[in-house]
Amino acid sequence: MKIGTSTYGSGVLEINIKGTQLNLFSYKSKETKNSYFIIETQDKCSYSNFISLQDEIILAITYLTGTFLGKEIYIIGSDTNTFEKNSVLSLKRFFDDLKNGYAAIPDVTLQHQVNAPVIRFSVKCLESLITELIDSLVYKRTLLLLCQAHTEPAYVTSTLYSVALETITNKISEEIKEKIKPIKEKEISNNLRCELKKALQEFKAKLSDEAFTKITSDIDRINSPTNKQKLLQPFKHLNITLPSKDIEAIERRNDFLHGRIPEQDDKHYLSLTNGRLLFCINCLVLKHIGFEGYVVYHPSIYQFNNNLKIEESLIRKV
Repeated sequence: MKIGTSTYGSGVLEINIKGTQLNLFSYKSKETKNSYFIIETQDKCSYSNFISLQDEIILAITYLTGTFLGKEIYIIGSDTNTFEKNSVLSLKRFFDDLKNGYAAIPDVTLQHQVNAPVIRFSVKCLESLITELIDSLVYKRTLLLLCQAHTEPAYVTSTLYSVALETITNKISEEIKEKIKPIKEKEISNNLRCELKKALQEFKAKLSDEAFTKITSDIDRINSPTNKQKLLQPFKHLNITLPSKDIEAIERRNDFLHGRIPEQDDKHYLSLTNGRLLFCINCLVLKHIGFEGYVVYHPSIYQFNNNLKIEESLIRKV
């Protein structure tokens, strides 16, 4: 806000999503003493388009900050951009019953506490995040899985995080042109496949049809990457370096998906593993939209909250 030659912070965040200019700001009513988060546009916008924008903004903020703002939503419209005459168009809730959860990025206070140079989440990244949520149902499902998982018991959280990891890695892998091939030379791969099928033919009479079909299918996929290779490829593609403990957490994904919860003497093991999975997923989600900055490292936050030895920094730069 500029008055004369002086510029003052107005507390309004201006963003542009697919050509629609939006203002985001907080407001406290003097009459009711209630606080509100306002999503406003003075552009001409249909009700359905505005609802779509509003939902993705709420989801983006819930994901980034861990604060859910969609319990009660009032939609107000006007025929003019001055809003001199307005009416309540609807009263609604967010389409999913989310709760406050874990922040993906650290606020400025946490960055100061760990003596890190402050890096703010840019408007450009916020616009990219919201746009990606609008354009990609797969990306949106990843964030919904995370936000739902945050408040579940640890054994449920591990499964939901594993599904979210699979979801986002599949999306990014589809965008990578160079596919993983354990055998780099195509001719060698084809020759090996042919020789194995010839050898299999010698045993066909001794095998059931089901066994023969299954082995043939395995030979056809002989040059396919392992699950671990497929899951780690997006990290390599986005230049994300993971420590060994984070890679070990990713390797447990298959156990979690099949209900094999690891039995450990350490009662904190599962929660710490979940925190490492969450960090890995957040890295992919944020780097995919061009983010460069700090990501909260939840294993260290968990250790801090439970009076355990803190092994690593509370935030990591990616």
